[in-house]
Amino acid sequence: MRFGVRFSFLSLLVGVLVAFAAPAVAQGAVGIEKFVAVNCEEGHETCGEEPGPATLFGPTGVPKEPSKKEAEESGYTQAGGHVPFGVTDFKVTTVVTVKPLATTEAPTAIIKHLRTDVAPGLATSPAAVPQCSGAEFGEAEVLPKSGLFLSPTCSAETEIGKNEVTVYAGATAGDVPISGKVYNLVQREGLPLSSALR
Repeated sequence: MRFGVRFSFLSLLVGVLVAFAAPAVAQGAVGIEKFVAVNCEEGHETCGEEPGPATLFGPTGVPKEPSKKEAEESGYTQAGGHVPFGVTDFKVTTVVTVKPLATTEAPTAIIKHLRTDVAPGLATSPAAVPQCSGAEFGEAEVLPKSGLFLSPTCSAETEIGKNEVTVYAGATAGDVPISGKVYNLVQREGLPLSSALR
């Protein structure tokens, strides 16, 4: 059984580009501009999303609360069923900059860690999906304290979702879309479920 997950974190700020974040007048405007959490039918992987601005690095998506009609067409409503796609999507509050275009948006906050808790029945049972070992995932850094890891060698059966992130890379580069697979890892002692992104 596979459970598709899409987490989009729009307009995140790369840590080294803090200086480009936002004008001082907007520093009090930190928050979440848009937030969507929906369960979707098979074939509606982009529910809760609308096309965002094109970037130098590819297309981006923007969270969109579905209309009643869209929710009825794409939403998963079977009580006790297995949700094919769960989407949690948000956009950090942004301000308009003048570089390189007047429509460029810069985030007003930096997000370093995010935790998403899902309701009982929506989380994948760790025993229902094959598991990837820590060694296969590549849990050891190539160089200690470098933050550099090798690509996972996990089998496709251990994949339980994906994360899509749009990172703000400064006024010149703008938004950069990044995505990664989420794997079901062998459970660590004392934890009910272990998953990781790479």
